[in-house]
Amino acid sequence: MQNNFTWVRNQLKTDYEDIILDIRRENYRINSSHSLTISKRVSGEVSGFYRSKSNSGLYERRPSGRLDIGMQWKLKNENSRFNLNVTDLLKTNKLKSVADQPELNIYTRWYLDFESRAIRLTFTHRFGNEAINVRKRKTASETEQRRVN
Repeated sequence: MQNNFTWVRNQLKTDYEDIILDIRRENYRINSSHSLTISKRVSGEVSGFYRSKSNSGLYERRPSGRLDIGMQWKLKNENSRFNLNVTDLLKTNKLKSVADQPELNIYTRWYLDFESRAIRLTFTHRFGNEAINVRKRKTASETEQRRVN
């Protein structure tokens, strides 16, 4: 399990055409990732983030987040596995921003809806004989290093 928390305090203070703007906002972001072992051959992972309301210049960004899940099934031969992953499960990874400054005659909205939801099913198989030892190759820099010492 891994969790991260970031806290930021933003302040925009400016004078524009004799109008003083002082915009302050505190915001945070939480990231979390959890790995699960269900059995010897089945494992999973859940991860995601949440970003609180924040400022970017005159723009106020709305909260957003994302939840991803994944499962892995290893087959009996240990050389093959299936992975099933879903990104942005709840379809919440969207950016919405508003700049509303009536004293400056500014009102703007924008919205980004990422097509971030994806479902992936992959099959992986390792070929080859694992009993064969890999040959250790020496590089020219290793040989040069031995001569220097």
